[in-house]
Order: sequence, then structure tokens, then C-alpha cells
Amino acid sequence: MKLWRGLVAVATIGLATATAVEGATLVNFNSQAGTGFTNYTESGATFTAVGGGTFEFAVTPEGTVGVFGSGSPHPLLRADIAGGASDVAVDLGDFNADPDGLLLRAFSSLDVLLTSASLATLGADETMHTLSVSAPNIAYVIFGSQAPSIDGSSVLADNFAYTALAPDSSITPMPEPAAMVLFGLGMVGMSAFRWKQRRRRS
Repeated sequence: MKLWRGLVAVATIGLATATAVEGATLVNFNSQAGTGFTNYTESGATFTAVGGGTFEFAVTPEGTVGVFGSGSPHPLLRADIAGGASDVAVDLGDFNADPDGLLLRAFSSLDVLLTSASLATLGADETMHTLSVSAPNIAYVIFGSQAPSIDGSSVLADNFAYTALAPDSSITPMPEPAAMVLFGLGMVGMSAFRWKQRRRRS
């Protein structure tokens, strides 16, 4: 009886922890236009230009609206995520102007680099490429391009997506396979308990 209760409790805790992360939130900028923005907030993400510059909204190679750092050199962009995130993705690309070193870097609230993703593209490239990062408690990300890009971060960004942390950020998300193992242990425990009860009755 004690074993059965323990296994069920472990399975319940595992499933509750695994569901501590909410669904993905998407910001696609399609309703935006104009230049000279210093910040823009949508769906819990606040976008700014790194170094206090400005940014603008422009058409991407896919015909959608994206965000682009203004000035010379073009600044990288930053997105602060209210409440934090466990996963972030963004599409980056331009109109075959130059080769680019695409980048996406995730930071903690203490400005510690948690993880990063990068991709080198050719000068003839006219495609938006998706970069993504995963880490516990991402407070903000910085994204855009670096050398060999000409004149700073010379790419557009679109389809910014993140998975928000649950309001109780003290709960660390558990990978789904581990949650399934815990659930399986709980089911095995319940089956063993029922088998033992049937055996006593006969």
C-alpha cells in the first residue's frame, strides 16, 4: 500500500512539473510599419535596439513584415521576455546583400550568457533561417547578424517565438521523457497494487 501511494505521488509530481511551461507565444510584426522606434512591446516581449539605437519595420524576403536595426552600423536587437522563457526562436535573413553570421544569444536576468545559436549564410542567400535556443530561465535574447555582415547587423528578424515559464518560476521544467517514465512508474505501481489485492481475495 505504501509503495503504491509513493509511486502515484511521484508520477503526479512529475506530470505537474512537466506542465509547468505554457504554450509558445508568437510575435510576427505583420501589423507594424514605420521607422525610428526605440521600443516595441507585444505579447510579453519588449524589443529594443542594443546600445540604445532605433529600429524599423520592413518587408522580409518572404513578403512578411520584419524588424530591422536602423542606422550605421545597424544595431543588434534585444527582446526582454516578461516572466522569462525556456525556449526562444526567431527567423533571420536578408535580400542577398552580403554574407551574414546569424546569431541568437540567450541571457539570464544577471546578464549571464546561457546559450547561443549561430549560422553562416552566403551573400546570394535570400532565405529566412530559424535559429532557436533552449535554457532554463531565459530573461532576454539578443539577435541579428555579425561579421561577415557589412555595416553591423544587416538582417531582418521575423516570427519571434518563445515558450513562457509558468508563474511559479521556482518549478524547473522537466524533460518530457522523464515525466513519461515517472507516469509509467505510477501506472506500474497501481497495477501491482491491484494484482496484490486480487491475489489476497482468492
